Amino acid sequence: MNKTMPLLRLTTLTWLLILGFVQFAWAVDEIVVGGWNIENLGRPDQRGGAGKGVPQHPADLANYIRSSEVHILGLEKISVDKSEGRSLTNETLDDVVKILNSDSEANWRYRVFRPKGSRARVRLTAVMWNEAILKPVGDPLPLIVPGKPDCWKHPPTVMKFSAGERKTDIVIILIYMKSDRKGVGQAIKQRAAEAKRRVEWFGKVLTKFSDQDLIIIGDVNALNGSEDALRKFTGTGFVDLNSQDVPTYIGKLAGPLDRAFVPDNQPEFSGSNMEVVKSADMSPEEFRKKLSDYYMVKFTLNVMDDDG
Repeated sequence: MNKTMPLLRLTTLTWLLILGFVQFAWAVDEIVVGGWNIENLGRPDQRGGAGKGVPQHPADLANYIRSSEVHILGLEKISVDKSEGRSLTNETLDDVVKILNSDSEANWRYRVFRPKGSRARVRLTAVMWNEAILKPVGDPLPLIVPGKPDCWKHPPTVMKFSAGERKTDIVIILIYMKSDRKGVGQAIKQRAAEAKRRVEWFGKVLTKFSDQDLIIIGDVNALNGSEDALRKFTGTGFVDLNSQDVPTYIGKLAGPLDRAFVPDNQPEFSGSNMEVVKSADMSPEEFRKKLSDYYMVKFTLNVMDDDG
């Protein structure tokens, strides 16, 4: 008998177990996508109301994210603590990721974005994802139209993710639109100008990623779904998952400021409904003090054989 046979069998068994684990880690029927404006994360001095001067603690953030069961999360109002080359980091998010990754099989990562040429360190956008479920495909795409003055103070960034070989790919367009802070009338016009760029976006996105499963998610700052900026999105083949104008902001002027738009003709999004993620452990006042003046929003899409 060949003495190497038991070793070969053992090696083969080991690889089968490893491959089985990898397939299990990727074997999900649904992907949960979230969006959250974490009020000036890393800069408690710039928070307002009950949260003024109160730093958000990583454990509180991690518990809330874990309870939401999201697999990928678009973020707004993130501050930068360090900048090394193209890598931007937030120390609180670093700790949140460590806590989330203490769960078995979790492999959370994040990436912070800022406009090319900008030195801004506050109010930036970011994406977090669990790489045990979704893997990024290619490099992020900043949606800046060359040769034109950009009306977006926070230009959208796009990332593509895959749920597995020949399975659903999703392309997330993370948006953070003009707020009403300096006047409602002017802000409405500004948001309409921002949304008008959508046609130029879609051409760039489809050219780079060749995928129809586009998700637009983020803080749109519009007080209702009838605003011209939002109708520009829904008028080009997208469904507003917060068409009922469910409030997402915590405060006296609570409003439906966060939205997600998904294609109206892609089967992966059939039955998708947006949910506002509240906390079972905190009152709205406590939530605003400890975490943010915004709740997270989320929705679920189906994992299917990829149709491009």
